[in-house]
Amino acid sequence: MDMFGTASGNLYLDDGESLAYQSGAFEYLTFNLENNHLTVEGNESSYQSGKLVNEVMIAGYGLGPLAVTQAGHDVEWSFDDFKGILSVTLPGVPVRDLDLSVVMRC
Repeated sequence: MDMFGTASGNLYLDDGESLAYQSGAFEYLTFNLENNHLTVEGNESSYQSGKLVNEVMIAGYGLGPLAVTQAGHDVEWSFDDFKGILSVTLPGVPVRDLDLSVVMRC
């Protein structure tokens, strides 16, 4: 996370075995963190990797959060004060459905 509290990144997924990606059978996902809200947007592909997210780690926080939710539901989390890393445990959320909100201390 940068000094403005934003971050972004990309993830490419395909079946890892065939050449089907040449016909568009792949997922290209963009992760965006802004205003303590992490979202994922994907390409317009019919391919679904079926990958699930069980943990998300976000580095760069100065203070620990008050609460963390996934799609509006409370989730388990921990914060390493020394390293400034937030670790969020998720119940196997499909990667395209990732929608984390972090309520920070003022």
